Amino acid sequence: MADNDKNGGFFRDNAIVWLLRALIHGPTIFRWGVALVVVAFPPIYLAYRPTEFTPLVDTMFSVFLFILAYWIGYSGEVERATQKANDRWVPQALHFLKTVLR
Repeated sequence: MADNDKNGGFFRDNAIVWLLRALIHGPTIFRWGVALVVVAFPPIYLAYRPTEFTPLVDTMFSVFLFILAYWIGYSGEVERATQKANDRWVPQALHFLKTVLR
């Protein structure tokens, strides 16, 4: 128990780790949360109020799905491209720094 108190406590350390993971993966979690809401909410709502399903609602739902798919696909591709670019230049930069600093 004393070791945990010296190091800030077990729960505080876990909270910090959880917070850091949430910050790193936050945009991904947010995107998929929005996707879940956009896909799940309209059918549930329209199941209770089927008279409100009109061509305008159908069109809006399709537009929202398209925008959501584009957003998730584009941001995922940007993340992959960034990772690929970093995989190329970071090792070269580290090698350059090692040779210059010797």
